[in-house]
Amino acid sequence: MSLMAGFAKKEMDCFFPGLGMMGYGQSHNIVESQATPLFVRAAAFRDEQHNHFIFMNVELAFATIAVKEALTERLQSELPELKLSLANIMLTSQHTHSAPGGYSHYPFYNFTIRGFQPKLFNNIVSACVDAAKEAIDSLSPSRISWGSFEIPLDQNVAFNRSMTAYVRNPEAKTKESKEAVNREMQGLNIYDLQGKLRAHLNWFGVHATSISSYNTKIHHDNKGVAASLLESKKNIFAIFAQEAAGDVSPNFVWDKKLKRMCGPTEDQYKNAALNGQIQADSAEKIKDKIPVNGSIKCTHAYFDVPLKAAKAAHGLGFFKGTLEGPGLPEFLSPVLKFIANTAKELSLLFNPEKHVAFFHAHGNKHILLDNRDGTIFGLPKRLWQKIPIPATGATGDLFPLLRAGALETLPWVPEILPFQIVHLGNLTIIGIAGEITTVASARLKSAMSQKFPAQIIIISSYANAYMGYITTPEEYDEQCYEGGHCIYGRRTLNAFIEYFCDLADAPFEVSTKSFQFPAQELAKRTQHS
Repeated sequence: MSLMAGFAKKEMDCFFPGLGMMGYGQSHNIVESQATPLFVRAAAFRDEQHNHFIFMNVELAFATIAVKEALTERLQSELPELKLSLANIMLTSQHTHSAPGGYSHYPFYNFTIRGFQPKLFNNIVSACVDAAKEAIDSLSPSRISWGSFEIPLDQNVAFNRSMTAYVRNPEAKTKESKEAVNREMQGLNIYDLQGKLRAHLNWFGVHATSISSYNTKIHHDNKGVAASLLESKKNIFAIFAQEAAGDVSPNFVWDKKLKRMCGPTEDQYKNAALNGQIQADSAEKIKDKIPVNGSIKCTHAYFDVPLKAAKAAHGLGFFKGTLEGPGLPEFLSPVLKFIANTAKELSLLFNPEKHVAFFHAHGNKHILLDNRDGTIFGLPKRLWQKIPIPATGATGDLFPLLRAGALETLPWVPEILPFQIVHLGNLTIIGIAGEITTVASARLKSAMSQKFPAQIIIISSYANAYMGYITTPEEYDEQCYEGGHCIYGRRTLNAFIEYFCDLADAPFEVSTKSFQFPAQELAKRTQHS
């Protein structure tokens, strides 16, 4: 059964000077100018039964539930005959850290942005809708092939940035950071019936952090460079999406001046260009291996992740950041560990029934933000509301919003998440809402391969929502940045695998609805200027 395919890309109007960028969480990382446009790219597919699937990729830090639901509602209204739904639209991101934030309803991701930004949000949604509609209008008979290419070790494209965590895994077979990543790049080459290449869809995991937090220019980073290069050279449509990028960095040189990891040159924009060039060149080397054809089948469900793991909490490792994006200084670690441990001991002493299971699920994480009740550094939300702390670079709008009663509804990060499985003929795309590490992705892929043994499996991350990181339990125990940002505790990966297996065994459209903040509270933390 052959498939039809169509493609479109639209520029998103994201230039809002003074707005914080999303990714590094640094107050100085704000929009002042624009180095590159930011696009949404849409690839639409239709089978012979007129089932549709739209794969979309935005040049932003991540996709959000609010954007996905809004664009789906728009498409349902404007194209009712296509019966589009949350199930047959997958919204992914290439994860540039040099694009503005403020398009999530969850306040944790807006503290250094200046709140929720309705104008930006609407611009993103409108561009996504326009791209999807144009891609559908351009549907035509196509021939699709899947292939892969193992990027050689002499190509400095990807490095494991958390080797102390990685080597804890029984699967670990190397101590070399460039070997401790998945160097297989997967791609779909899509031709017209005359054999002319129309499009290339690419999956390879590496953070889009070639551009540092010391940047004030909107930039699509290495993934955007790769897409633009391939499109220009081949006169085609191209998406460079993420696979397992959670612990994978493009940076491998220690910058003594900035005291952080960076690319091979002192020019961060050149580093993005060099890394993107490697990805684009590697994509060209992907040879057609397996034809992709058959029917389209899409499944989607919202699942409450803490039911199989734990309520969300951020650990010290998260606040310390990474070597390419440092956070709190190291000298504060002993003090913060003491605070976290004291808060834990007091909680267990005075209310063990409430806290024993929670702290057990989070293992050795030094918890600094407890999303159950908004406890920050051991002090409950109600106390922070009374302390006259001004907005600063480290906390952004957190304390003013607390005092304004704009953060009453918890959690501040998503716990009910979208899980999506799409069968594009003999190809299966697993849409995962967050940043998954190399070994965690391999375990998820293995579980999905057992459920769908005849299928080609692709893990597509940063899909439909954002919640932080998914690590293996072994990596979690190291409590590096990724473990500290693995917010549902040590069982996070196992919970994700179990829910995906549930979805594979009993596919259905939508179960639990997504969480919605009260409109009045959302309005209090909305920036209208």
